[in-house]
Amino acid sequence: MKQSKYTLQIPTDEGMLLFNTVNTGLVHLAESEKSLYFSIIKNMEAPSPECAALATQLSDMGFLVKDDADEFSDLVEKYWNFRNTSKYIRVVIAPTTFCNLKCSYCYEQGTHRSNMSMDTCMRIKDQLCKKLIEGGAKHFSLIWYGGEPLVNWEILEYLQSSMFTFCANNSIGFDANIVTNGVLLNEQRIDFMARTGFKLLQVTLDGDKDTHNKVRYTRNGDGTFETILRNIDYSKKSINTVVRININKDNLQSAYRLIDFFAESGRLDFEFKFAPIIIEPDSIGNFDPATCYTLQEFSKVEFDLINYAVNLGMTNCVCLPTPKFGFCEAVSRNNILFDPDGDRFFCWEDVGRKELTNNPLYNLGEYEKLYDYYVNRHSFHRAECVDCSIFPQCFGGCPRKQNEYGKAPCPYLKYNIKDLVKLFYTVHKNGL
Repeated sequence: MKQSKYTLQIPTDEGMLLFNTVNTGLVHLAESEKSLYFSIIKNMEAPSPECAALATQLSDMGFLVKDDADEFSDLVEKYWNFRNTSKYIRVVIAPTTFCNLKCSYCYEQGTHRSNMSMDTCMRIKDQLCKKLIEGGAKHFSLIWYGGEPLVNWEILEYLQSSMFTFCANNSIGFDANIVTNGVLLNEQRIDFMARTGFKLLQVTLDGDKDTHNKVRYTRNGDGTFETILRNIDYSKKSINTVVRININKDNLQSAYRLIDFFAESGRLDFEFKFAPIIIEPDSIGNFDPATCYTLQEFSKVEFDLINYAVNLGMTNCVCLPTPKFGFCEAVSRNNILFDPDGDRFFCWEDVGRKELTNNPLYNLGEYEKLYDYYVNRHSFHRAECVDCSIFPQCFGGCPRKQNEYGKAPCPYLKYNIKDLVKLFYTVHKNGL
């Protein structure tokens, strides 16, 4: 018996936590149990009855595995099963590449602008229904993206309702989520979304009111903070609503002020998602690279923000890290991304770049190169991944970055996962 390579040991004042990055199992060992655990993994002969009993429990939970277990190969097989399955389908649809805002840093500047027509929408619906039936799908996830997807509400409403009903009539599980700036939400639209299977709504607030309104404003120059806040207060009642905050060195303090505002105004049940603003060689946005954190630097920034929010009572801000099986549509054979014209593309970040779609009127050669990479050649078999304890959390990182830059960077989770798990345990230990 040996410790799983995906089991993390996290010291506490009372003993030690074990966290498994594959199955998210979490257990706390008291000091006496910790001593027994180290005896087990040292493979001492003739283990005591206490050791044997603990070993059985921890083996059942995945913290211990057989000596000859090849965990990496097992994960690779599981990954390929998810990558090739037709039973669980995810589709990303951008019904428009237009937006109702004029954010100062928008990375979509210069992209092809179009709105999905009803004819295109109905063609996509027919394709999806056929695919779900022929593949014997058990579950279908629909993700709305843009541009600002609510700009083309008629299309979203029709296709969302159609796919929700189709899946219900054919005993196929269904969920939907949306990435939106939140300005065009209203109570009627939110009620519709809750009725038709939306499980997640993600909006962005770039700091407190003053900071946010300086960078996320309408085309008339009006601030959007109050409108977004009113809308997510309502959406939170029926749909899991996550507030994303894009962080760099310039707006970090405003992120703390936003947390203060939410806590002081009684919005303790919201979840914040903190994300680093990253400058890449082909970035279009208006950020100075000197204001951006490295991923390792951001790991501390993220933990400090989460810890601050949790200490103010916003306990939904910390959760256990989950594995990323089948997470990327680009390398999943049966997942699809549609742009407003019904053309297919591979990566969310490429929406509006027609030269990277399967439309033959543009540079089809680029699409074919991407198809060969994502479908035929992409692999996460990098030497440093084989023995990495958080490999199940990233599976080698972003395929797009690996293709463009030769290597995908390790996620910032690599540097703060133990702190996050320990914080989660501290918050929830009475219920574990």
